[in-house]
Amino acid sequence: MKLLAYIGGIVLGVGAVLLIRKRTMLKTVGTASEVVNYFVNKGLTSVQASGIAGNLRAESNFKTQAVGDAGKAYGLAQWRDSRLIDLQNFAKSKKKDIRDFYTQLDFIWHELNGKEKSALNNLRASTTVADAAFNFAKYYERPLASTYDIRMKYANQIYNT
Repeated sequence: MKLLAYIGGIVLGVGAVLLIRKRTMLKTVGTASEVVNYFVNKGLTSVQASGIAGNLRAESNFKTQAVGDAGKAYGLAQWRDSRLIDLQNFAKSKKKDIRDFYTQLDFIWHELNGKEKSALNNLRASTTVADAAFNFAKYYERPLASTYDIRMKYANQIYNT
């Protein structure tokens, strides 16, 4: 095939043959509404999804490359140790970039339906935003108890916007 032009990822060739190179954009920063929409689409209520979003805001401010705990924790949910290794293996098995926002949300959902099933059960039992934020913190994130209030505050702000 004789190459006629290459413009922004599009190759134009002889005989009106059009080949488009697939582009993937790496998304490393998300928003609260994207988190809520993602988990509502998975079957959670907006109350429950806001509880997750409030926690992720507290953990990483929705930045997939956030690093915490003196360099030991990484990502939206600040995974560390074996859970960080699990995230790396999950991304690799899906042929996805570990830094991708939706890959990390997919991993949260994967964990909630696997090793962290009790967290999902407690989250599903939540009927208020504060309960959802508390249950996601206590059973999934497992942070210092002193951070529960800010997580509930963020979750309520997200739910009410």
